[in-house]
Amino acid sequence: MMDKGKQPNVATYTAVIEGFVLWEETTAEEKGKEFVEVMMGKGFVPNAKAMMKVLKGRPKLVIRRVMNIVLSKLKS
Repeated sequence: MMDKGKQPNVATYTAVIEGFVLWEETTAEEKGKEFVEVMMGKGFVPNAKAMMKVLKGRPKLVIRRVMNIVLSKLKS
């Protein structure tokens, strides 16, 4: 998608990152961070504030883990 010059909307990329969080494997969070890093390498910049709106109503643990994945890459 991004290779064709199209940017994902907030609901799409939030759902993908949430999928990594819900994936019951020990390396899932690390793979989620790698995914965000690849996307950012292609010019993508996640919007944490917009993601929080999409995540509203989800369990706090899910929200925390999703934001941890994204924010860890924004800080580095």
